Amino acid sequence: MGWVIVLGLPILEIAVAALVASWIGFGWMLLLLVGLSVLGILLLPRIGIGSFARVRQSIDRGEDPSGEIVSRMLLLLAALLLILPGFVTGAIGLVLLLPPVRHAAARVATGRIHSRVQVVQATYGRGPVIEADSTEVPTPPRPELGP
Repeated sequence: MGWVIVLGLPILEIAVAALVASWIGFGWMLLLLVGLSVLGILLLPRIGIGSFARVRQSIDRGEDPSGEIVSRMLLLLAALLLILPGFVTGAIGLVLLLPPVRHAAARVATGRIHSRVQVVQATYGRGPVIEADSTEVPTPPRPELGP
């Protein structure tokens, strides 16, 4: 299955690019591809800025942060697909930018992850404190090896 994507996607991208070039012209096609890539590059910093803050807020509220993490990963995937030169990957990237599509994909991905992984919820800093004392145990001297 993977080899079909590796071989088929470039062929599909070339065919779609040729079709778009025949409709709007070669120069406009190149400009559109560059515009999609620039959009993806501009999205990358914006995705990372709020990611950790939102995940941390979810954890602080005692909620499962996996949905937010998967949603942010899908945004990152969307930006990377936009950066790749091609109309098919660009269209998939643009569709992933739509919040309803991204949230639906995140729910599906989170459900698949939860079905395969045991989720353990833990609270940090809210449980009982266990106090302990430590003592240093001297190590015995090492015997010397003879000649």
